[in-house]
Amino acid sequence: MNIPRKRIILFYNKSEAVSVKKLINNNDKPRWMYIGRDYNDMLSWRDRLSDMADQIETGKKLQQKAMQSRRQFMDFIAETGRVNNDFVRLSSNVFEKNTVISPLYLYVCYLEILREHLSRNHDAETIIVVCESPALISAIKDNFSGDNYEIVIVRNLHSAVVCLRNYLNVLLMPLVFIFFCLFHFALAKVSRNKYPVDKGGGQGKKILIRTWVSDKFFSSDGAFKDSYFNGLTGWLTAKGYDVRLLPILVNTRVPVWKFISYLRKPENRFLLPWDYLEITDIFKTIGRGLGQVMLRFDKTSFRGFDISRLLLNEKLIFALSNRSLNCILQYYLFKRLKEAAVKIDRVLYTFENMLPEKLFVYSLRKFYPGTPVIGFQHSVLYPLLLTLYISNKETGSAPLPDKIVCSGDFFKMIFSKEGYPENILLSGPALRFGYLFSHNSNNVSFGNSVVMILPGYKNDALYLLMKTLSALKNTDIKVHIKPHPLTDLKDIEQVMERVNFPADRIVIDKQSMQEVLQKAGLVISISSSVIFDAIAFGVPVLRVKKEVDLDLDPADWLDVDSKRDFVAFTAEDIETEVKRALSLTEKDREAIKDFGRQFVEETFNQITEDTLSVFLR
Repeated sequence: MNIPRKRIILFYNKSEAVSVKKLINNNDKPRWMYIGRDYNDMLSWRDRLSDMADQIETGKKLQQKAMQSRRQFMDFIAETGRVNNDFVRLSSNVFEKNTVISPLYLYVCYLEILREHLSRNHDAETIIVVCESPALISAIKDNFSGDNYEIVIVRNLHSAVVCLRNYLNVLLMPLVFIFFCLFHFALAKVSRNKYPVDKGGGQGKKILIRTWVSDKFFSSDGAFKDSYFNGLTGWLTAKGYDVRLLPILVNTRVPVWKFISYLRKPENRFLLPWDYLEITDIFKTIGRGLGQVMLRFDKTSFRGFDISRLLLNEKLIFALSNRSLNCILQYYLFKRLKEAAVKIDRVLYTFENMLPEKLFVYSLRKFYPGTPVIGFQHSVLYPLLLTLYISNKETGSAPLPDKIVCSGDFFKMIFSKEGYPENILLSGPALRFGYLFSHNSNNVSFGNSVVMILPGYKNDALYLLMKTLSALKNTDIKVHIKPHPLTDLKDIEQVMERVNFPADRIVIDKQSMQEVLQKAGLVISISSSVIFDAIAFGVPVLRVKKEVDLDLDPADWLDVDSKRDFVAFTAEDIETEVKRALSLTEKDREAIKDFGRQFVEETFNQITEDTLSVFLR
């Protein structure tokens, strides 16, 4: 008996849906699946395909698959990269496991969902798969072609343009890197005429702190306040240490030529790389970076899938990227600092195990081999931000700091479970969360406001806005929106118009986070450290989960408790959970407060003389 083959129609997401109808039999009941990260794009395809196919919902299954396979994927990445030399491997985004910028793990999880769906018996002869990546279309074809499936690829010019653009980027990105490096080199040289270079000649042992810097971290008079090592510089200085800051610029909203005047102020004690780097270092960096074009992969099979196409696509996308070249440039910075006899007795940096940190530590080991290097776990930990963790396959080879100071025993426990050597883990102060200990939840009554706190990533913020406002537009609930400092308020207005949410039921809240949390009857958020702030405050938190991307939820590390956990995948879930949270009894609310107090005590360490001294061990 001949069993009819099922058809898989593969669409690049920039294609026209009208061409699908020509490929569907009249008696067929097709289903369709979206594989990508753009929620608005998924909604658009839902509108276009709604009259011809039923959607395969993947949100909950996606997060489950991702949690199940995360450690196995980390081992795979460690093993497949080991055939490359250390310098190439440590400077390549491909081996970083950064699920925020790389879709590789997301795509692998989608492949598993597709395989699982196809293995079930159902009446659909045709499965339509809309993909955001031409490489993913090729990977599906490689893995599902055969006797059981007929693969139909709807080709279009857009996918060819994407491939061409990726190749051109490999050629153009070094030119962009050269331009910006020369610009910063010239800017540093010109600014030195007005501000003398701080050579670090102060008294006391020299401590270098690598930290992120934005214009919002400066007061009106130009004084710098570190948001990551909050108060530590002053404490170290009072102890007699000579502290200098190595700035990593992020989200600056003023021109660089103006911003450098902030960094040049002598009282801020910044060490500017281009005071030491030479023009030749730019071209040496590119020379070292060429190894990324020739990356090799020791393994290309993961959980029964041939993902060689996806790995090659990653290599093409990230080869000679500005981010990876700047990582390599650090090597030449520390070489120049050593040649200039700049003394460094101890180094502190924000630890996230990301790509820039790997060559940072590698370079320090090379040029300052006797200098203690201390990483600081400064924020929350997300289970699916895989770069935060190490594989058991790289425990002895990863460029780790001498010590990792954790913000509390809870985070130390997670790092220990995730494979970090126990002897390098220390429990120190929660500098980012210190304010929680001054918050007395006994004296705070719940407000009745529904507060939506937007994350910094634009896609996540738009997803949260679209989903929440769609869910609540037909209720009488007023929504207070706390924008992230990076939020464009026009985005909020556009979403309100799109879902037709009444403007008189939206309040844009510009109060501090503490003031917002104090008046909240419910906090709604997604993929944000704010989830921990709200839990600690004793406020009910509705954690909205993603349908089309990996969810970065720090509360996934906590034990599940249905009485205090509010979780939503769909718009219907959001409406149900909001109403459940707002109808809590006083007894239930007090139980959530009690958990918040316990959570603070068990998760974070207070900022004391003893906990601060951990940075000097």
